[in-house]
Amino acid sequence: MLTTRLPENAQRQLYDKVNAHPVPVFFHNIPHKDPPEIHKEGFLKKQGAIIRFSAKNQRYFSIEGRILKYYNDQTKSEVLGEITLAGASIEKVAATKKEPNHLIIKVPKGQPIGYKITKGMRKQINKSEYVAYGTEAEIFQWYNALNFITFFVCFFKEGYISSNE
Repeated sequence: MLTTRLPENAQRQLYDKVNAHPVPVFFHNIPHKDPPEIHKEGFLKKQGAIIRFSAKNQRYFSIEGRILKYYNDQTKSEVLGEITLAGASIEKVAATKKEPNHLIIKVPKGQPIGYKITKGMRKQINKSEYVAYGTEAEIFQWYNALNFITFFVCFFKEGYISSNE
């Protein structure tokens, strides 16, 4: 039997979002205590620091548990940053004349999205969203993988859904 503790306004927001952008989700023997092993790695371009989409810094991204890490290249010799997926929402935005296909990873205002790592020192990123862009196919694949992780973390790890067996 499943029980929920999700506040009514959050249930309505979730319903509206899923209703507007349905994503098929299939469950088959998902453990309740640990996030599923999602293996997704690849290159995306990250948003420049000053003007959105002005700088095209290519980074190698890798999902590692509930963290999205990025590196200079696929050797993964030095982590440049970490984005926390717990509590995040993922938005997929189609290309327009002014902007390429991109993902927006958001956390609630006031909550840091992750850390920038320079010479082994972790510095908190004091913004509530992170933008990465790529081809339509790349964005679609990353969107699905990241949404699966955030869904799992939100509903199972945070205790919104529990199994009473």
